Amino acid sequence: MPTGGSYRTYTGSLTTPPLSSGVRWIVMDEPITASREQIEKLRHAMHHNTNRSLQELAGRTPAAAQSQERVPVSAKLGLQSGIQPGANGKNRIPLNRQVPAYTERHLLESPAIYLYVTFADKTTTDSHEYKMGFASNVVFDDVTGDPDDIIQVVYWPVDRKRPELGKFAAQLTSTGKRVGNATLKVTFRNAPGVTASVPVEVVSGGK
Repeated sequence: MPTGGSYRTYTGSLTTPPLSSGVRWIVMDEPITASREQIEKLRHAMHHNTNRSLQELAGRTPAAAQSQERVPVSAKLGLQSGIQPGANGKNRIPLNRQVPAYTERHLLESPAIYLYVTFADKTTTDSHEYKMGFASNVVFDDVTGDPDDIIQVVYWPVDRKRPELGKFAAQLTSTGKRVGNATLKVTFRNAPGVTASVPVEVVSGGK
């Protein structure tokens, strides 16, 4: 991915059949290149061309470029596992792979962290867009709301081939130390007043 954070966005359609409309396209201002060999591999994997012929603008205008300093006004934090029935509003994760909560209830051991960020123009990012694209601006706290040290964030490289881009908060998992309740919190370096949190319960029991 480009190192710059500016991009333009517009509503378009899929470039492959069935060419469905209503797709939000995000075009980075800084281009990247692909070799002829890479394009051929993509075409082979898709079994058909992946480009659609040029279309009329039809009154559409790409939104103004967004800068890397774009400031969040609100945020929502969640986990892939969601809130299970009877969990009293908490996201449950198993203590480890050996406990019934994992083997019988099939709770996700390391659910993905979902972060939705809203800006002043009321646009909202998808679950991974902001924490990957602006990883250095996002601060996850898995300590303050976790006095018993039972949860921890798992970080992945934004791009394994470009370590300079840093890492992003990909998943949440148990430390394996004990069961109990904790809270995962997120804040933003350029918006100290904006925060979000999600309650988590580490469990071991089965059905």
